Amino acid sequence: MRIWISVLAALVGFSWADGLNAVAAGRITKPLVSITLSNNTDGAIGPLDASNCAGTWSDNWGNLIAREQHRTNQLSSALASSVACVVVAKRQDKRGRCRFVISRLRHHLDGPWKAPSVVAYTSGRGTCRFQILQTDLTRGDFDVHLSMR
Repeated sequence: MRIWISVLAALVGFSWADGLNAVAAGRITKPLVSITLSNNTDGAIGPLDASNCAGTWSDNWGNLIAREQHRTNQLSSALASSVACVVVAKRQDKRGRCRFVISRLRHHLDGPWKAPSVVAYTSGRGTCRFQILQTDLTRGDFDVHLSMR
């Protein structure tokens, strides 16, 4: 039993050391997500709530997105092993709301990335849609298009 525990401890330590070496060597980067939100409703949407995000936005989302307009922003993850964000868009007339939960994970620091995940929740009238457009298997970056109808 002691031998098994020692082997397990050595494997965990080796894996952890590999991850630290990968970070030190610059092979580990933090993912970047490009998020475009399109307003396909008959009125304005906003203000957007994108405060539940692990990372830094490249720009301010602004207050409103006018009818038939879109806005793009980039989220740079604070972590090298995941990126996650909740973006909430509300109709100005209070008739509907979309909540998009966006994430991407990997098992360990220099391991492969899982496919990006987006889940859309609708409340009130309207439709919330998304499309993942592009993914980078090495860096973990991806682009996603969100739309509210």
